[in-house]
Amino acid sequence: MRHTNQYDFSNLFLLLHQQGKGIKDTAYRHEISLAELDGRWKGKTAGSLVEVQHLALTDFVFPDTGSYIFRIEQNMRKTPLTEINDVGLKVIKK
Repeated sequence: MRHTNQYDFSNLFLLLHQQGKGIKDTAYRHEISLAELDGRWKGKTAGSLVEVQHLALTDFVFPDTGSYIFRIEQNMRKTPLTEINDVGLKVIKK
């Protein structure tokens, strides 16, 4: 996830929806901490951009071959949520 240094909050709540063959349609709520207690941003910074990585699922195994859908939904009280540049998902083979 990348945000600017003008982002209004010290965290981000997301819902990670998943669906596909052999898994129940579910949504997991995640809180991503973006700042230290003293206000410094966590993650890698480049100019006014801050990049933070968060491990969403551990020990997840795809039950079968096929197509799977993962959706990321912001779950903050403010809509639209400004100063978030992009959010992505990376699948890592164990």
